[in-house]
Amino acid sequence: MKELEKLKIELKQIEDNIKRVEKFKKDYDSSKNDYHPYSSRVVGELKHRLIALKQTITEVTKISTFDVLN
Repeated sequence: MKELEKLKIELKQIEDNIKRVEKFKKDYDSSKNDYHPYSSRVVGELKHRLIALKQTITEVTKISTFDVLN
């Protein structure tokens, strides 16, 4: 089922993005920096990935048991 494979890929990408956000937060030391970014590419990519997941979930909800068994 191509929808389930796509869902697996999306979930792996989201997991990777979450790790990148955690690393970004760890690398940023607010005590040393006067500059506090209000946007970042890392967080933006995570948001984009979540929107893509929503679209993939919509595709998966259209699958019936009959489709899975055939």
